Amino acid sequence: MPPPRRRARQRTGFTLIELLVVIAIVAALLGLFLPAVQKVREAAARVKCGNNLRQLGLASHAAHDANRSLPPGLGYWSGRSAFGTYHFHLLPFVEQDPLYQQSLHAGVYFVANNQVFAQPVKPYRCPADPSAPDDGPAKDLVGNSWGVATYVANVQVVCKVDPTGTLSSTEHAAQIPGSIPDGT
Repeated sequence: MPPPRRRARQRTGFTLIELLVVIAIVAALLGLFLPAVQKVREAAARVKCGNNLRQLGLASHAAHDANRSLPPGLGYWSGRSAFGTYHFHLLPFVEQDPLYQQSLHAGVYFVANNQVFAQPVKPYRCPADPSAPDDGPAKDLVGNSWGVATYVANVQVVCKVDPTGTLSSTEHAAQIPGSIPDGT
């Protein structure tokens, strides 16, 4: 009589080799996937920058329509009791009126009142700009905080510049289209 046959045991787990192969495949897929995710993030940041520029353009036109001139590069604007930069005067037109109102002190709106200058304003910062901090104001070399503005105003439009290109005054009541004869 032949000896009884033993039944083969069924495996219940993975071997070490199988586990290492699966980990290698997952790592290779992640290596292919991560650059694509980074490119999508960069594209989204560029789109946000373009949207911010459109918002600033619309705010500039709204400010011009409300006051019959563009804000000055620096100074008082249209007889108002507000002294500040182009971006400061645009605050009410980029949905930042509470921040603008926070700058009121003793009847004068001023960018340094209540440290308004240290507050970050989202439409003023391009997320694709690597020099701008992501989470708030930037610090200068002596420790002062400043709200970052990635975009700048064209000095030749919002300030007085003589024919040689020399800045003669920061206060200028630029008007559309009169102050921009070539349309740019």
